[in-house]
Amino acid sequence: MSGWGNKDDKTSTGTIAMSTAGAVTGTSTAFTTEAAVGDILTASSKDFRITAITSNTAATVVDADTPGASITAISAGTNYTLS
Repeated sequence: MSGWGNKDDKTSTGTIAMSTAGAVTGTSTAFTTEAAVGDILTASSKDFRITAITSNTAATVVDADTPGASITAISAGTNYTLS
C-alpha cells in the first residue's frame, strides 16, 4: 500500500511565472516528467489544477478550488510545489 496522499509533494524543479489566463511558464522546469494533468501546482500559497502540459516549460492551470475563478498573475522566479 502506498504511503502517498493527494497532498504529498512530488519533485518540482525550477521556478515559474503565471499569467492571469492560467498559462504557466517555467524556468528549468520538467513538467512532462514531474507533473501530470490533474496534479495540483501550489504557488504563492494558492492551489491550481494542471489542465494541460505542452512542454517541460509550459503548462495551463485553473483555480483548484473554484474552476473559472480569476487568477492573479504570479511573478517570474516563483517557487512552486506539485502534489
